[in-house]
Amino acid sequence: MIMKKLISAIAAVVSCAVILTACGGNSGADVEDGAGASAPEGTKAVSVIDDIETVKTDAESTESTKSEEITESTNSEAAADSASPSGSTPSFASLDEFAASDLSALTYVDTAAEKSNTYNFIMDFEGATALYLDAETTDGSTSAKMAVDANNNISVDAAEGGDRSVIILKDMKMYILDPSSKSCYYMAADESIFQEYDLKKAFEEMASIDKSSISSTQIVQSANVSINGKDYVFEGVEGGGMLYNTNGSIYAVINNENSSDITALVINSFTKDLPAGVFDIPSDYELIDFDAVIGSQQ
Repeated sequence: MIMKKLISAIAAVVSCAVILTACGGNSGADVEDGAGASAPEGTKAVSVIDDIETVKTDAESTESTKSEEITESTNSEAAADSASPSGSTPSFASLDEFAASDLSALTYVDTAAEKSNTYNFIMDFEGATALYLDAETTDGSTSAKMAVDANNNISVDAAEGGDRSVIILKDMKMYILDPSSKSCYYMAADESIFQEYDLKKAFEEMASIDKSSISSTQIVQSANVSINGKDYVFEGVEGGGMLYNTNGSIYAVINNENSSDITALVINSFTKDLPAGVFDIPSDYELIDFDAVIGSQQ
């Protein structure tokens, strides 16, 4: 089902991004370092670039070597303080081309977590009681509007190739809406149904993050890129990352895992503010008890 693919593509990266050290933070850092959070199952606490050198000062080195090391350390610190890394900017004709490229080949700098776009993005959800996401594939053929709140309410409004479907989960019931016929089948749901929608887990992690969770030693890896003639900042995590406009607003989520059907999603809106009535069943829809219908046919 396309909506599951969309949710999976987003949640795989967002869940990872909220744990800054575990998925793209300090090279070689322990998963529990700083934030005290564990990486999501299936991810590894490794850097996007595995071979970043750690500059160390050897007290017994020659004065010449000491000078070189001090210069390297200074340059490294300057890079860490830059939210928009400098240097050559690789160009890509399209977002799809960028998403399919070797992300590890980009020129990254270590950006202090608190100065990264990802940090600012995550902090917008500090203490949030809801999350709303409006995303679409790069060609606009598939889109989804998803909402979730702290009360286990979930809404997914997905469209593909002109077909649209809406699922709402609330009050331990699943409502399946058909906009073309204005009908709504509903049925009892148990907790297992929420496991089908990983965005709920991503929301819970994002809402639980606070400033004290981010250690001063944590870093995010950033790279400048140009896509279709426009500049962006890419901040990588294991298997993908987040692409930001130069003003710091999120532009796209990249899921670079080989197993993913969707590698790039354009983000139209990602906020803690829910549209009014997002979990409501429209009053002009016919409500149909699915269990009763099945029972009458037996």
